[in-house]
Amino acid sequence: MNIDFVRDAKELFRRRLEAMGVSVKHDNDPIISWYIYCGRRIPISRRKVVKAKGFSCPSLFMEKLKSLEMEIENGANLDSYLSRSIMDCSKDDLMLYDWGIYHLHISDNLDTKKSDGFMERSDLLLYALFNDDNAYFIKTMNHKGENNMWTKKECLEIINDNWPHLLEPYIMKGIAGEQQYVSDDERSCLRKNHVNTFITLDNGVVIMPPNMGFMCDGTSFKAVYAADYLKKQLNEVQANIMNDISNFRKQIKSNENIYEIKLEEIMVNQLNLKVNNHISVRLKLVVKE
Repeated sequence: MNIDFVRDAKELFRRRLEAMGVSVKHDNDPIISWYIYCGRRIPISRRKVVKAKGFSCPSLFMEKLKSLEMEIENGANLDSYLSRSIMDCSKDDLMLYDWGIYHLHISDNLDTKKSDGFMERSDLLLYALFNDDNAYFIKTMNHKGENNMWTKKECLEIINDNWPHLLEPYIMKGIAGEQQYVSDDERSCLRKNHVNTFITLDNGVVIMPPNMGFMCDGTSFKAVYAADYLKKQLNEVQANIMNDISNFRKQIKSNENIYEIKLEEIMVNQLNLKVNNHISVRLKLVVKE
């Protein structure tokens, strides 16, 4: 019988990414690239903007920031404010993978020169965290002339000072902070070599990477985990079918010999299958941990 759901999923996600013009990182495993792409984007949702104490924005960019705030509060798609590198999964955003901090260009005009749907690039960036309900404005940062702008522990200190509950789940209990101190310069070097590090905050608390970090090739750990988990689910479903093919025939109300089962689509908790190229089947995606 011709059945290989993981193979089908790879081809499915490859087609999805190609249709959107997104370049894959792992050509032999587009499933990982799909989750990289999803993780780089900010999920669309209406959010309340919450600013850190002392948050400031240069007057030249104040109106542009207000425009961005309105987009966030109205639940707009924020892709256009992000780095163009979100369209190329081989270009890793290590600050995001490490700390979960997004950087957005503070702009209010589309880039008409490139006409690719992105806003004009700005020297001033907004560093922010997002969850389902809130957008946490950490600080603004000049894109030019800043040293170690992607590894500044100051960003995590601001989060801890203003919203400590966001970091509380990542506290490493029982670890001495003085033994784990890494400077911004050192972290920049380590990150470039894809080495994950604990972070010692000024209060002596040590935290693990809040966004789980990256693999030794720079790929998001979360993307690899999500891809592996999906493969586990698909293999489980495939094994269940193969182990009791007669029962599967009864479920799909077919008496014909099955020579092919192809995965056509993956939806939330659902698989769409095509049996013998003409019987459509929907299955719930449930796997025991």
